[in-house]
Amino acid sequence: MDAISAVEPVGNGEKGGHSVSNIVFRSTVLGSIIQGLVALLIGLAMYTFALGNQYITLSYNLARSASVALTEYTDELQPLVEKVMQRYHALPEEERQKTFTKEYRDLYLDIYADDEYSKIRRLMHRFLNNSDLFGVYIGFYDEKTKSLVYIVDPDDNEETATYPGDWEPVKDNELSEFINWDYDSKTYSIDNTEKWGWICTSGYPIHNAHKEIIAFVLADVSLNDLYRGVKSFVVQFSLSVLLIIILQAAAMVYYFRKRIVNPINDIAEAASNYARDKQEGSDVADHFSHLDFKSVSEMNHLKNVMSKMEFYISEYEKHLTDMTAEKERIEAELSLATRIQSDMLPSDYPAFPDRDDFDIYAAMIPAKEVGGDFYDYFLLDNSHLVMMVADVSGKGVPAALFMMMSKLLLRNAAMEGMSPANALTEVNEIICRNNKEEMFVTVWLGILDLATGVLTAANAGHEFPILKNSQGKYAAIKDKHDFVIGGMPGIKYRQYEIKIDPGSRIFLYTDGVAEATSTDFALFGIDEILDVLNRDPDVAPKQVCDAVYAGVEKFVKGAPQFDDITMMSIHYIKRYEVKESDMPQRSITVKSTLDQLEPVTAMATEFLDMYDCPKRIKPQICVVIDEIFSNISSYAYEQEPGDVEVQIVMNNAQRSVDLTFIDSGVEFNPLRVEEPDVSLAAEDRETGGLGILMVKKLMDGVFYEYKDNKNILKIRKFLE
Repeated sequence: MDAISAVEPVGNGEKGGHSVSNIVFRSTVLGSIIQGLVALLIGLAMYTFALGNQYITLSYNLARSASVALTEYTDELQPLVEKVMQRYHALPEEERQKTFTKEYRDLYLDIYADDEYSKIRRLMHRFLNNSDLFGVYIGFYDEKTKSLVYIVDPDDNEETATYPGDWEPVKDNELSEFINWDYDSKTYSIDNTEKWGWICTSGYPIHNAHKEIIAFVLADVSLNDLYRGVKSFVVQFSLSVLLIIILQAAAMVYYFRKRIVNPINDIAEAASNYARDKQEGSDVADHFSHLDFKSVSEMNHLKNVMSKMEFYISEYEKHLTDMTAEKERIEAELSLATRIQSDMLPSDYPAFPDRDDFDIYAAMIPAKEVGGDFYDYFLLDNSHLVMMVADVSGKGVPAALFMMMSKLLLRNAAMEGMSPANALTEVNEIICRNNKEEMFVTVWLGILDLATGVLTAANAGHEFPILKNSQGKYAAIKDKHDFVIGGMPGIKYRQYEIKIDPGSRIFLYTDGVAEATSTDFALFGIDEILDVLNRDPDVAPKQVCDAVYAGVEKFVKGAPQFDDITMMSIHYIKRYEVKESDMPQRSITVKSTLDQLEPVTAMATEFLDMYDCPKRIKPQICVVIDEIFSNISSYAYEQEPGDVEVQIVMNNAQRSVDLTFIDSGVEFNPLRVEEPDVSLAAEDRETGGLGILMVKKLMDGVFYEYKDNKNILKIRKFLE
């Protein structure tokens, strides 16, 4: 008797609740429910944590970026905060309870009109417009009243905007979270508000020059979408699990109700064929449908064969599918990162088609999908061209991220009018404060005055630049190297100047060019670079870079590229003719009262600092402003104060600062005032005349004219 016929039928009384179908059904349902609940809890936790952390990080990073940007405005922000808080504490409790009302806000009207408030609000407005957040603003956490006092809110919506002095109570945990921040974790608070629902507030402190916290930049992000998403996720996941349970249970019951009656050898042979076909890559997918499952004998043999088949299905296919999906994901992300990095680098050629006084071209060829090299060039104004080439330590995605941060910091510093040395010093301090990975970047940064041909540059551990004068050959400039950016805080970078003639050319590069290695381990080197450049020295910048790259490719003889290759070529064709409209200038119109002297002086001082006015000259200019404005305030207008316009212009061509004072007061030519005899004792001299004498002595030129019923006094001071 064969194995199948030897199996005795089970009576009705023996089946009871112990049939395989019932056991399989109950086990399948119970197991599926448990797995579904576990998967639901894990998925819900991961979904909530990931999305919530994304919201928190988004608002925290914006608050931190705004705080860094506001560091330069602490001189304006701190007095504003102090003024708001003094007014806030001076109010009686019953007055403070009227917060958010027009009556209460009228108590702060003079603060809304402050120039400092308007300047900070405009800056915050840019951050709000460039983000997807619910709100970003500046506030002060007051421990005494346990409240958050609003200082600056860029929101233009009258229904949601807050104003200086508006306040709302805060919980003790939120107050402690922000005031006692440990500088390591993210500062945030999550609360369910009556007006806005669930909301997350992240903050970052603003420090003054003494490292004291003067206020917080706060960023709000609504979490209502998060909770709606969680609810939707639970409903959809539960329905999906329920459907899977029903289908799986039904399929298992149906399968086990079909009694296994075919010989075990047939099942084993089918399973072996299935495993063999999977190993060989056969497309045959139907190995078991022709079998008649009516017997349950020889289960051990069936189990061993089915286990082998399960191994090949679950392990081989799962591993292959996972690896393929992961590879496709990485390739897609790297492709996107490559496009993003490429888009950050200027690539149009010609870069400035409307300019005929210079030509510039640059290119970066990464060693991997993304690189750590970068370059940039842009016009500060019509007569100043900024150029930079840099090389970040490391390769791949980490270097690319560090590269993007460094490029933005350097560009912002240069666009703020900093000299190359000051820009490198400033960026080095910022990077060193947040450089836990200890990465660094070498940088060559130069500013070419297109009107004079003066190149001002600084080198932070980068390769030597190469210069070709109008009548000579390309040659390396052995400039002094300072330490790399991000290597050590507190470094004061140095700069140098080179006067170049029209027709000159500059070539910049990274070590990926100089250290390109051939198959026999020889380096390309600076001598090879010079040899390529001097073969055809008068071609356009794009052809210069193409020729150098072709030289590198020929030299390495097919060896793999191990480092990013970056090149920049500049052709200084002719001098730019500076127009008066090109000159950097500022002006301010105030009333002729002595209390307006401070904003006039502040405007001039900020302008002089932006254009690196020598330290010995800036105090002299401030003294002259004080003297002339005081005289106008005292004598120009007989009755009511009038308007005074003060203009300041940086004349780069003449290397001078021009000051102009314009008023509509009584006609008065100070140059006609008789100079006092300073050899006499003070009591023997006639009063008057000393102020204009001091102005003449300190300045290099004083000019006066009365035109259109206005006194116009012009003063010039040379910077060299």
